[in-house]
Amino acid sequence: MLKKWISPLLLIIICAACNKENNEPQVAFHDNGMKKPRVALFDMLDNSEASLPWNLADEFSNDISTQITKIDKLFLVKQDEIAWQYPLQLEKLIPFRDHSWLQENHPNVEYIAFIELIEHDIVPRNPDQNLRSKTSFNLNISARLKVIDVRDDIPKVILQEIITQSHYIPWQFSSINYNKTRPGKTIYNMTPIGLAHGKLTQSISKRIEDYILLANTR
Repeated sequence: MLKKWISPLLLIIICAACNKENNEPQVAFHDNGMKKPRVALFDMLDNSEASLPWNLADEFSNDISTQITKIDKLFLVKQDEIAWQYPLQLEKLIPFRDHSWLQENHPNVEYIAFIELIEHDIVPRNPDQNLRSKTSFNLNISARLKVIDVRDDIPKVILQEIITQSHYIPWQFSSINYNKTRPGKTIYNMTPIGLAHGKLTQSISKRIEDYILLANTR
């Protein structure tokens, strides 16, 4: 049974070794001179009450920003250039309830994206099973997305949805010490939680990118 999981992990290790990070600064234009959509991607709001020993909002915020920058179809405006405008709104989570506060000028931004982590639960696949035995788990994750087009005087929501995923954690990998194996370490990306977070990061990044590129053609 263990062999079944070793081969995929070896493949991931090989792929990770071949993958180079893109540390080049972003530019606001494509090579052909066309302007990229300018996007303000705010840091994730974490309301999941997860109990992992690191800041999930920081992890996802950094990874989603990195993923979007890597694809390089959108230009991410640095949050510190615009965050000072919205401190109270972000603190009260107004972005997900009301966006009327966005009816003002945004000289450097065309789209604003908000992400909220609303669920991050690790639960036994069989609740009746003795947890001291060989127990497998599910990692259930949900994130709420909201993307707003602020090019016109009246902001328009172009994406509002909840992405829900469930990831299987086989019993062979259920005892990993995440106090030692955490984001920033290469081995973390090959753990069940690291792989699950990577998939959610890709899904969120793709949704944001797809909807903004579609809106930008109109």
